[in-house]
Amino acid sequence: AALYNILSTLQVIASFAVLLFLAFVEKFDISAMIWCFVLVDVGFIFYVLLKKGITFFKWKKIELQTQKQLWHFGGVSLLATFILMLIVSSDRYIIALYEPISEVGVYSKTYDVAQMSILALIFIFFSTINPTMNAMLEKNAKNAKQYIHQYIYAFVFILLPIVVLASIFRREITTILLGTEFQSGYLLMPYIFFSMLIFGVIKFYENEYKFSKKLMQMIQFLLVGFALNLILNFVLIPKFGMIWAAISTLLSYGIILLFFVLNDKEKVFLMFKNISFYKLILSLFLILSIDLILRKMYDFTLLQRVIEASVFILFLFITFAKDIKKLEIPMDR
Repeated sequence: AALYNILSTLQVIASFAVLLFLAFVEKFDISAMIWCFVLVDVGFIFYVLLKKGITFFKWKKIELQTQKQLWHFGGVSLLATFILMLIVSSDRYIIALYEPISEVGVYSKTYDVAQMSILALIFIFFSTINPTMNAMLEKNAKNAKQYIHQYIYAFVFILLPIVVLASIFRREITTILLGTEFQSGYLLMPYIFFSMLIFGVIKFYENEYKFSKKLMQMIQFLLVGFALNLILNFVLIPKFGMIWAAISTLLSYGIILLFFVLNDKEKVFLMFKNISFYKLILSLFLILSIDLILRKMYDFTLLQRVIEASVFILFLFITFAKDIKKLEIPMDR
């Protein structure tokens, strides 16, 4: 499990680095998102083959029933991944119908960088818990709901402050990562950050539904979200511009999550009714208020904004270090 976590973390870091190289050095379009994973995954496959050796197997030796399960599970999982990819990527092509190509470039680069910034953290979180979570779901999927809720709560509790801080300092992040050429993209970032947070929660439900034999119900939820995304994009982008492409994606993810939550008989939101989470929300609201006041009173430089962000991070760390340690995250010790 330790080697799995290390390799998964390195995979995420390498994918992000390749994405930046393809997007900003080689000037790739949206295909950079696909190629960064393909290139890194192929590299890791070669590493595993060289490390563990090549083992050949004969498909005919696998029982017919097992083959059917593999094709069904793999096929539906692939379809789910494809639908989620369409929700994220289709808006570029709709923007291109109504906006100049330069706007498509700004949207694409901004979305890719903002998305991967949060996805990297999501992948690290999942890489850490996946061995335990998948083992629990495989052995007893019907009674794993409590553990899924614990994972979701811990995930939101840890990532929500990061998403809020990233949204507050979106202009500074855009300047550092994208430069002045893509400065207008900072308006998109909060919607992208929160979309990725919701996407991460959806992935927990997706894993549960895969092991609970609710694959087709999950596909229905995703298809409704995709249809809503298309409708919103075609209606809102021509009238209000590319920012509504990011908002449409956020709303679509929100609807998909709402379906999962409404279908959750044990109600995951009950996990969030505790003092620690209320304290976190109040602290984030306080940080947001202080930042708004400072921005009205002073015109800080980039360095001063970095110092401000560091102070907020230190405050959150001191305030919630004990709460994070107390999080109940099912893990194999």
